[in-house]
Amino acid sequence: MRPSALHKDKTLYWTIPVYNISGILMDADSSPSPSVAVRKNGSSTGTTATVTKRSATTGLYDCSYDPSGELEGEIWTFDETLYLNSGQAFFNSFTVTILDLERGTDSITGYATTTRLNTIENNLSGLILTIDDTLATTTRLNTIEGNISGLINAVDDNLATTTKVNTVESNLSGLIGGISTSSISGYATTTQLNSVQSNLSGLLNNLSLSGVEISAAVDLSAGALTDIGEILGNNTRGMVYHVKNVTYRTTIT
Repeated sequence: MRPSALHKDKTLYWTIPVYNISGILMDADSSPSPSVAVRKNGSSTGTTATVTKRSATTGLYDCSYDPSGELEGEIWTFDETLYLNSGQAFFNSFTVTILDLERGTDSITGYATTTRLNTIENNLSGLILTIDDTLATTTRLNTIEGNISGLINAVDDNLATTTKVNTVESNLSGLIGGISTSSISGYATTTQLNSVQSNLSGLLNNLSLSGVEISAAVDLSAGALTDIGEILGNNTRGMVYHVKNVTYRTTIT
């Protein structure tokens, strides 16, 4: 089994086994010794691989080749030649494709090189220091704290002073007093309530003397009884009906 790919900037390794017609390992002739010529994209490079007989074995030859200037996608060919039975030549050839597994860390435009990453790191570090110095210094934080404290004090002084609270209280008290004593249209003043009370009292007196049915017991003085007698004399049947439920408790003096 021979390799089929070679990683760029790496060394290629493989083994040449030698068998006789019966499939048994046997040593190749030592002279001329086994050799491997190298071609790149079909053209000879003028170089050869290193071939070494493995120690204490029969028929095994270890090979290695470290190419120079290889590029991804190139085809390299290795031509193996060895001799058996005192000069009978045997030939084998195989090819490998160069693969570049380091893409992304080289200097291709647009990729992140170590230099570019270092530059970014330095810029970020400087930016962080700038933020620390500009936005969050102790002095600036103290200034902000002082401003907030002053604002709170200003609010306390302007919105809730004792003088202003007393003024509001006085105004409310005066307003209540004004409502109680003023003759606002539609509201009941003391004078108006007294007038209503007097009118109601007079109405009750009239009801007591006009024959309207009264459900409660009424104490009648002699003068009041005389008045009722005079009314009854004028309209006896009608007035008897209206006052029939009245209990008379009279004291004649």
